[in-house]
Amino acid sequence: MRTINRCPDELRLLAYLDGDLGDGPRVEIEKHLAGCPECLENLVIAKETDMPTKKGLWNGLIEFAKKNRWLLASGLSFGLSFALPRYFLQFLTATVILSLKWIFDSRATKTLIMIHNAWKERDNKGLHRIMDRIDIKK
Repeated sequence: MRTINRCPDELRLLAYLDGDLGDGPRVEIEKHLAGCPECLENLVIAKETDMPTKKGLWNGLIEFAKKNRWLLASGLSFGLSFALPRYFLQFLTATVILSLKWIFDSRATKTLIMIHNAWKERDNKGLHRIMDRIDIKK
C-alpha cells in the first residue's frame, strides 16, 4: 500500500515564511511542521540561507530605490532625452544636475571629502576620529 505525501509545497512554505497565510492555513502548516521533520528541515534551511522571499525582495528593491533615487532620476531623464527629442538639451541638463546631486549626496563622497580635508590640514586627531568611525585601521 502506498502512502500519500501530504507535505505542503515549497511555495506554500515560502508564503508561511513571508507571513502571507491566514490564521487557518498558518495553523495547519504549524501542525504539519510539528510532525514532519523533513518540512521543518526545509523551512530551517530556507530561513538560514536568507533565501529572498517575496516581501524581502520587494523591501530590498524599495530600499535600493530610496538610496539611489537621484541616480534613478538621472537615468530616467537620460532616457527621456532620447524619447522626446524636442527637449533633448533640457533633459540632458537635468541628467547632469541629477547625477551631480547623486555624487555629492552619497555617504562615501562625504567621507572621502572629510578624509581629504583632515589630511590637508594634517590634523591627526581628526583623521583618527574619521578612520575609527568608518572602521579602517592604519
